[in-house]
Amino acid sequence: MAATQGVTGKPWNYVGRTGEIMSGMHQHASMTSEQAKSAAKNIKSRLEALGVEMSMGHAYEALAGSKGYANWSTMKADLETTSAKSATAVPPAADATEDLKEKLRKAVRFASTNRGNRPLFVEIRHALYRTLNEATADLDANQTLTEPFSKFLDRNGSVAGGSFVEVFRGYLGKQLIPQIADTIAEVLAGETEGYLAKTLIAVELLLGKRFLHFGRERTLLAEDLSFEKFIACCDYIMSNERLTLIEARRAGDVVRFANGEIDPTKAAQMISSIEHLIRHGPRLAFEMFLSERSEIIGREMGVIHRVHAA
Repeated sequence: MAATQGVTGKPWNYVGRTGEIMSGMHQHASMTSEQAKSAAKNIKSRLEALGVEMSMGHAYEALAGSKGYANWSTMKADLETTSAKSATAVPPAADATEDLKEKLRKAVRFASTNRGNRPLFVEIRHALYRTLNEATADLDANQTLTEPFSKFLDRNGSVAGGSFVEVFRGYLGKQLIPQIADTIAEVLAGETEGYLAKTLIAVELLLGKRFLHFGRERTLLAEDLSFEKFIACCDYIMSNERLTLIEARRAGDVVRFANGEIDPTKAAQMISSIEHLIRHGPRLAFEMFLSERSEIIGREMGVIHRVHAA
């Protein structure tokens, strides 16, 4: 007898070439429930074409038997279990990507304690580059990362110029750095806390001194300041801050607030970190600004000229 079927719902057994009983192998491996349904329909139509009438139920049973199962119910249950496992399984590439993202987050957090005299945003940039460089140093050991990139190149074509490693590193940076923007923003927020509103309003007031036409409609001091107006004001400030602070330093200008002063040198030190904070965490920057603004606005606020001692 070529095959024997048990009555307990277990897979069929087959007689091997040497006569031993061998467990039937489930050959559905990549088959889904929809594919099984299509296969059963094909069996039914093929047999009907040969003049054999068959119900869909019998077609499913025939399919199950051809795949090494005792009956369709057993095969169906196995397909559903396999489908559920596939739906919850995490691809290796996803694991590798999440691991690299966590390394990038740690590098950003460590940057604030390891920067020396360099501006924080510069140290963050170097830390991110070093981490990506280490991740791409041995591509053979990181095939789970390179496989998605290879598919990306297949879809979009190779990038002219630069080695595969350089292009791959740039690809990873563009894909992953925006995904850790919240961590970058948090670190920069810690750096600029207490100086965010002072710096931005100081530059705005100094701009007003330079440009008499600086309109009130774009001011950061507006009571009804919205997020959109805040971003528009910051864009204008960032495009003019460099020359404004240089001139203010030469003139000896200082901006006084209700809770202290800020000079052009300190503002220049903070402005780059603030710019990157706004880029990576605009909503966080807006909330910080509103909170700090309420503490510094007062009647004494304005640009003053500091008289240096002889």
